Order: sequence, then C-alpha cells, then structure tokens
Amino acid sequence: MGTVTGYRRKNGKVVAAMRTLISIVNLACLEPPSVPKGRHLEFQTGSGIIANMFTISRQFTFCYGHRLLRHCGKCANLHGHNGTVNIELRNDQLNPQGMVVDFIDVKNSLGKWIEETLDHRLILEERDPLVDLLRGQGEAVLALPVEPTAENLAKLIYEQAEQFGLPVCTVTVWETEKCAAEYRMQKLECRS
Repeated sequence: MGTVTGYRRKNGKVVAAMRTLISIVNLACLEPPSVPKGRHLEFQTGSGIIANMFTISRQFTFCYGHRLLRHCGKCANLHGHNGTVNIELRNDQLNPQGMVVDFIDVKNSLGKWIEETLDHRLILEERDPLVDLLRGQGEAVLALPVEPTAENLAKLIYEQAEQFGLPVCTVTVWETEKCAAEYRMQKLECRS
C-alpha cells in the first residue's frame, strides 16, 4: 500500500490541517498486523500488556449477617447486609455460541452457590465463640478462616468462580449502596 507524502504551501506556511490529514491517511494505509487464528492482539506499553478482550458481568444479591471480632466500632456487633456481588468475566475469544460464557451457566453455577452458601447465612470467623453456640441451635452459620469482611467475601467468591472454571477477572461485593470491596486478577506485567 502507498503513502501520501505531498502537501502544498499557502502564503509560505504549511497548512497544519493538511499535515494532520496526511498523517491520518498514512495510518489508514498501513496493513493491520498479522494475527494467527485463535490468538489475540497484544500491545506492550510502559505499564503492561494490553490485549483485546471480551467482557461480561453478572450481578447477584444475597442477604447475610456477620460481625468483625477485631473491629473497634459498630461492626464488632452482629448486624446484617443486603449485599450485591458483581462478577466480571473476560476472554480473548468467544465460544461457538458467540459468548464469553452463557449467563445461564454463570447463574446455574456461581449464582446457585451464592444462594446456597451465602444467602440468609450468618457469616462468622471460625474462631468466633458464636459459631458453635448457633450451630448447636440449628442456625445456618458459615465459618470462615478469616474475618468476614467485604474484601474477604469478594476473594471467596472469586476463588469459587475459578473452581467452576469461569474466566473471572473481577469480583466486587457491595456491602451497602456506598461501600464496596473488589478482588481482581493482577495486571499483566511487561514482558522483558
């Protein structure tokens, strides 16, 4: 393909608009890079690798109670939340149906797990003295090895999504309308 190189002078000055137009035309004349089938384009920048990706997200809601044993404020008391979780899934290719993942598959796997494991549960740290007491009374308690913060719930849901084979990149847990915690895959590093 050819390139445009000429421009005219008007009153001894280069017309800046023509120079810009020539640059745009020259960029349009470049052939796109060859990309083998099944691969995606990657661009190396100073801050990492940028790759073309398809992204979808699915939102779920669940109600839960918890308390934070190491908290110095109100959150040390038993209290509840109407939580919202947003899961973002990515892939550089679409499946044969033209999707990253079918939303129904996300609902039937991770959505079902959230409903059965987190919804209408009291989520406590396993060392909380209430765990055994409440379980002894037949209450639905989920005991975690860590404090049941929004951050730790986001990580828990992320790891569960990975176990289901979902191409998860970000999980955000909204504890309230104004407070959210996010767990995400790390940014791709620059290749040396």
